[in-house]
Amino acid sequence: MNTSNQNSAHVAYENWAVTTATINGCVWEDPPPRCLPGSLFVGYFRVAFTYAINGKNYCGSFDSPHMWARDTEVGLLCNPEDPLDCCICDDDEPLIIRILGGVLESLDLS
Repeated sequence: MNTSNQNSAHVAYENWAVTTATINGCVWEDPPPRCLPGSLFVGYFRVAFTYAINGKNYCGSFDSPHMWARDTEVGLLCNPEDPLDCCICDDDEPLIIRILGGVLESLDLS
């Protein structure tokens, strides 16, 4: 990433809320059948997590090259104007993981 993109990313996230997400599942996903034989794509871990913003619970998932342990806590940046717009922050991942759109949904824990 060049310096210009790094500065843009920093400005974009500087006003976001910092909270903690809890990993509540991690499953291996095989590559899609449309991958060509001999492809270097071998699959990935689909990691599910939960978090709370302003007393409301949310869940989400992301893809990772490595396995995550259940109940692991990880930092999360959330857009204060839209808590579904968030990024997992972890030193074990090569970059901030952009949460997959459409995967996040509110949890009804009542």
